[in-house]
Amino acid sequence: MPSTVIQHFGYDPTTRDLRVTFMSGRTYVYLGVPPAVVADFNAAGSKGQFFNHAIRDHYRFREFPRPPQRKRRRETSPSG
Repeated sequence: MPSTVIQHFGYDPTTRDLRVTFMSGRTYVYLGVPPAVVADFNAAGSKGQFFNHAIRDHYRFREFPRPPQRKRRRETSPSG
């Protein structure tokens, strides 16, 4: 799914929750999305345009918090 806006998405047909991760790394879950809308989203040539037209502002959502980033330890080499 090449997109300049959406990194990936997944759908749970049991709960009808659509989880969308954007290229920014932010993840949102859109609640109560019908399977037909998800099928159209999957088939859309432009995921970003379809998202803006048919999903954004049409369904309640919640943001998933980003996992904390682990600090990288600086490796030091022995001087000598």
